Amino acid sequence: MRGSTTALERTDPMIGGAPPPQGKLSKLLRERADGSFAVLGDDEYSRVRKLLSESAGMVYDEKRREVLRLHLRDRALAVGCATFADYVDLATSDPSELQALWNQVAIHQTEFFRNRPQYEGLRRNVLPEVIRNAASRKELTLWSAGCSSGEEPYSLAISVLEALGDEASSWRVRVMATDISTDILERARSGRYDERHLAGVPDLLRRRWFVRDRDAYCVIPQVAELVTFSPHNLSADQPPAAGISDIVFCCNVTIYFSKDALHRAIRSLEAALRPGGYLFLGHSESLWRQPHSLELVDLGTSFVYRKPYEGRVPDSVLPAASSRSYAIANAAPTSSIAAAPTKSSEIPAMGIEAITPPAVRPLETPAIASSPGASGRGVGAIGAGALETSSPAGDDFESAEEEVASLRASNLPLEHGELSEVVATAQGHLERGQVDEVVSLVAAAIERAPTEASLHFLLGSAQQRLGADDDALASFGRAVYCDPQFSLAYFYRATLLEALGERDQSLIDYKNALRYLEADHEGKWDGYLESMSHDALIQLCADKVGLLEGGTLR
Repeated sequence: MRGSTTALERTDPMIGGAPPPQGKLSKLLRERADGSFAVLGDDEYSRVRKLLSESAGMVYDEKRREVLRLHLRDRALAVGCATFADYVDLATSDPSELQALWNQVAIHQTEFFRNRPQYEGLRRNVLPEVIRNAASRKELTLWSAGCSSGEEPYSLAISVLEALGDEASSWRVRVMATDISTDILERARSGRYDERHLAGVPDLLRRRWFVRDRDAYCVIPQVAELVTFSPHNLSADQPPAAGISDIVFCCNVTIYFSKDALHRAIRSLEAALRPGGYLFLGHSESLWRQPHSLELVDLGTSFVYRKPYEGRVPDSVLPAASSRSYAIANAAPTSSIAAAPTKSSEIPAMGIEAITPPAVRPLETPAIASSPGASGRGVGAIGAGALETSSPAGDDFESAEEEVASLRASNLPLEHGELSEVVATAQGHLERGQVDEVVSLVAAAIERAPTEASLHFLLGSAQQRLGADDDALASFGRAVYCDPQFSLAYFYRATLLEALGERDQSLIDYKNALRYLEADHEGKWDGYLESMSHDALIQLCADKVGLLEGGTLR
């Protein structure tokens, strides 16, 4: 299972969920659309929520009720059930139908080398260390947990082959790829993708590791033979290779897990790792406030977790932790492009006066923040995809009150590792549509890290979702004050100013966004721009500048 959005059904015949029913089933569906399956009653909704949560850890809250109704309707019609109640009875009693339901509801949103900063850290830092540590046994084991349609495990196999180079033939490499959906595993095994699904694959890697087959690309046998696919329920099953995995990827899988399922999944992921093994999570996931014994490791542009070595720590190629989160310029931006003012005439308690850089002591944080259940949040931005309005988290997720209380239990500045995890947790709340929770959590974090640009940006994103435009403008303003090159903050403020009719001010911000986006490395915002590439965002800013300056596209 994979996905970091609440998108509806995937209809792509090669990637995503089951396609819509065809032929007679489509006709029957249309005839009954306003009948037995028009409303998912409270009793059936409660029963199927419990079934999915207990069997697979999947959480559905009220805002996803309609999505679940459509899934249940399709399955009920497919097996000939007359009502939702009949179908829930069937799924509860028949394991094969429960599997079919898992196949239907699992979200499959993935791509090759999806988070480029993460893969860059894998290539530059993690793989060299792991390969060096495994030199005597010449064996590597990787696990892609929640592999979806296969892009991730094939990306891992390619990364290992690239790292090993000419020595690859003398190594035994296994990439175990698992997913709860048996349907999606069949597609993944084919290793076949149409051209648009290779958009994130550099040309050199495309030529080296893929072969063209009519209207599609196939991974070559040297890649495919490293990967084995098998069904696996992350919330219930034991890890496929306990204690021997060098690298585990579990990205954008657990975001909709219940608390209990998340705890079980973390235990499974941790148990899979050998000492010195690495765990990669999605950009909106972390182990903050979760019981674990892993070390938090800063890769510079992303963070990962490592299982402690037993009795020794070999020479590491990992970079020292950066203090960039607290390295704030001592003055406002000095570029020739002026910063657009906010509409708010007052800066509240978290305002500019309160975050003047000289008042904050930069922290020197070690590369590893090791403590069981350690908390932390990383620098990042929020995705540009549409999010739904706030809804209560309920008992399935940890409450924002608990998270806020944890942050306020100390008045010490947030260390970089904890900051990384806090940001990831806030992003997870946003992707679940829990906007009020984001505001509470980020405001508490700002009390301990007042000059952290990413926190002000996240706060502004949440305020904008809530319609608090003036507050959002002020928060985006603080973000670019703390980091004068924060391109996404300029872009978000520009779009808001434009919507409010402030054309001149929005033009200034679009110019700033364009300038700094062009200077950003291409993968910097990959984890946050789910619906737009870096180049597309640059082009959008250029178009906006052209239209606002003279009414022409660039």
